[in-house]
Amino acid sequence: MCKRINRLLQLGVDVSKINQMKSEKPLPYPDSTLYSLEEGSNEQIFVPVCKIKGGYRIESELSWLDNFICIGEGLKGKKIDDLLNSIEKHGLESYIRSFQIDQPQSDAIFLEYFNNLDGYFVSSGGNHRIVIAKMIGMQTIKARVSRSNYQKELEEEKHVLNWRSKKLREEIKEITRHLSFTDCWTTIGDTEKLKIFYKKMLIYDFSIRSVQKSSIITVEDLNEAYIQLEKLERIIEITKLFPKILLKILLAYLSKNENYRWIIQTKIKELNEVGYFK
Repeated sequence: MCKRINRLLQLGVDVSKINQMKSEKPLPYPDSTLYSLEEGSNEQIFVPVCKIKGGYRIESELSWLDNFICIGEGLKGKKIDDLLNSIEKHGLESYIRSFQIDQPQSDAIFLEYFNNLDGYFVSSGGNHRIVIAKMIGMQTIKARVSRSNYQKELEEEKHVLNWRSKKLREEIKEITRHLSFTDCWTTIGDTEKLKIFYKKMLIYDFSIRSVQKSSIITVEDLNEAYIQLEKLERIIEITKLFPKILLKILLAYLSKNENYRWIIQTKIKELNEVGYFK
């Protein structure tokens, strides 16, 4: 049996509570872009521990018991063991009482309440203490609470934007394939980098930012990348179709158009230099 579980049993924690936590799993932290946030006050209030359903550093793939065993393995695991040491030193009842009063401001537990789930989630400090509270069967705990209200229209809007994002990515890949280019997608933080190559020559280097606007991720940069590729595709098709004598006249005419001037003067010229049109 796990050493930490043995320590709980020696402290007098009911084995039925431990078994209950073996069968219960935390919920994944909700998608905050679907909610409007009401900031909480500095006041700490009583929160039923049974209504605390997860946390940003609590694994939803694991049961509460497995989180207790595995959370912060290595150096960070010391936090769980330090809490167990405190319970052993002061006693189970004393430890529980210590969380029925306000915690020092610098050490307060921060929870976020999601109204459609009727549940609380650890939003910053307090993940380890909540896991312990679950394991020992604590009924209530003092915490600072903010409230997030579910906005159905935001979910609908996000669904539409996700669909648009998927379609734009498919269309970008289709244009890239059609032009015999290759695409390379990488992610750095909240930004995706889309690089388009012809052989080893870099054609485009787009930054696709995940910009939050009214709590919804926009697809503006992705749409701009698609527009630029579509313009290039149009000019390439013209370049391939027209005889050289007519092409020179046509490209000179199109160069007067702001939408195509830069593409013709840079991209078409570069592609021609590396033998793309041969």
